[in-house]
Amino acid sequence: MKIPKAIQRGDSWRICVNFQNKRHTSTHDTEKEAKEWAARKILELKDASKSSKDEIPQHTYLEAIEYYLKNVTPKKKGARWETLRFRKLIRDNPQLVSKNLLDLKSFDFVKYRDSRIKYVTATTVSREMELLSAVLYCCIRELGWLSASPMTLVARPKLPPPRNRRAYDHEIAAILEACSYKEGAPVYTKSQEVGWSVLFALETAMRMGEITSMTWDNVYIDKMYVHLPDTKNGLTRNIPLSEKAEQLLLQIKGANSPRVLSIESDSLSTLFRKYRNRCEIDDLRFHDLRHEATTRMAQIIQNPADLSKITGHTDINILVNTYYNPTPTEVALRLRKGGVK
Repeated sequence: MKIPKAIQRGDSWRICVNFQNKRHTSTHDTEKEAKEWAARKILELKDASKSSKDEIPQHTYLEAIEYYLKNVTPKKKGARWETLRFRKLIRDNPQLVSKNLLDLKSFDFVKYRDSRIKYVTATTVSREMELLSAVLYCCIRELGWLSASPMTLVARPKLPPPRNRRAYDHEIAAILEACSYKEGAPVYTKSQEVGWSVLFALETAMRMGEITSMTWDNVYIDKMYVHLPDTKNGLTRNIPLSEKAEQLLLQIKGANSPRVLSIESDSLSTLFRKYRNRCEIDDLRFHDLRHEATTRMAQIIQNPADLSKITGHTDINILVNTYYNPTPTEVALRLRKGGVK
């Protein structure tokens, strides 16, 4: 059965699946999302027509989660985070996970969503629901323990606008002082490595894990770039080096081997928060340095496609709408510099 054509209506896309003389329709923000929904729906409807409840083996949701943890989670980059999240879900929701998969209803997940949203952010709830849903689809596609997902029609919480926190010069200066880091001076301690990492992130827009995992055999100072063989989205990436980024690498060269830094991501994250709090800086995260760096780069590299090659974003819209956050004053100065009358 072919995936039907999505029809655009205004700002949304509507798609209809006809199966056994029944129509199933859905509306989405993009054509891609509409087609993905249709593909999932066709699989669900086909499986449901082939199987009856009595033909499917009886398994609990907990069994399914444990299978997923053992066979799927370890293959992911965020395996540690996902494992911790699943363990907490199991611990905090015994009634849900103890249910037989065939007895799960949409309301079980509506109840979970509405209860959880009282204590954590909508983003957190949405991520947890994605995990719960992934387990169910594993049961459908790989195990044959389900014919359809009870979460298909359960709405996710409405997400807040993208974070647009900028890092200001006085905040950076305060954190560097708290780290006992001085530009150009030798880097001996992990605290000083934190300061070094802050400046390198601002120059390269690299993620924390990418910075801490850098090795010297992937640093090409003579060719003015750093090669990242394994990034968050699974793609390789080359980071061009500004003059300051090159100076930072030369400053620390020889301090550690084979890695550029000795500090691990967890320690860097912990120490960054420690010095940020000591400086009484409100709501600044290390990842915000990536936002700041991207916004600064966009003043120079104005082609989003070129900028995405540096930051590693495969979706230009996310790059523009989430990571590029110029102030009105910065835009005004660019207009004046460009001679706009």
